[in-house]
Amino acid sequence: MEASGESPDPQVRLPERMDWRTRLRVFRRIFGAFLWTLCCVPVGIFSALLSLVSRWRGLKMGAFGTRMWSWGMLKALGVRVRAEGTPPPPGSFAVSNHLSTLDIIVLGSLYRQTFIAKAEIAAWPGVGLLSRLVGTLFIDRNRRRDTSRLNQEVGYLLDKGLTVLIFAEGTSWNGSAILPFKPSLFETPSQLQVPCVPIAVSYRTPGDGPGPGGPDGGWPHLTVCWWGDMPFGPHALSLARIPRVEASVRFGEPVNGLSDRKALAAELHRRVSAQFTPVPQ
Repeated sequence: MEASGESPDPQVRLPERMDWRTRLRVFRRIFGAFLWTLCCVPVGIFSALLSLVSRWRGLKMGAFGTRMWSWGMLKALGVRVRAEGTPPPPGSFAVSNHLSTLDIIVLGSLYRQTFIAKAEIAAWPGVGLLSRLVGTLFIDRNRRRDTSRLNQEVGYLLDKGLTVLIFAEGTSWNGSAILPFKPSLFETPSQLQVPCVPIAVSYRTPGDGPGPGGPDGGWPHLTVCWWGDMPFGPHALSLARIPRVEASVRFGEPVNGLSDRKALAAELHRRVSAQFTPVPQ
């Protein structure tokens, strides 16, 4: 189905009935994701303890733990990833569009990095704890002063040669287009003149239809993407019941030499948009 530019109400509900095969798939994936997250907690605890001795070493261990957790989560949830281009080098600032909770594990499986995430994730059961342990940076977008604090944190990580990734739109969206980037978080990379790598993420499900609860995956902008006022529970269930999710990631050439944060944000937005394949609507 071609992208129409307009999206149905994100509150469209999936059919409540599931056959035994679908029920088994949902149970297996949710249980597998929970068990793998539980297995990765000791790595997170070790990285948190290591941070007490050497913060940057603890963050490096946390980035390793994030990649390990992401790899297992892809297996548990039945997600296949196809990547094009060269992943961001150490000490770079990576910028991606944001479509789904899957973005974290898809990108986290491809290279070691420290994520910048919204503050609400820190309170999520399981995932929030693991995120805090591995050194994820959280931002409260309702507090203007939090941006200044976060820029200092980002500067420390980049100075230590760690790779930082942000979802620059500030929210997730349905994949019809790339939303404008928030320039405020580009202050530090523009001042430090580090390589800034554009990343475009997109999703398909087998068949991409015929509807939000189709047996071949449904519309991915409703079943995979998480946007609008979608509650997390139904979103997680929709992901677990899809036979297979196909994620595509395109790494672009790094942007260098732009010392103005607004110009840097605009150039990265242009490049991500050029690399992006819209999600079927």
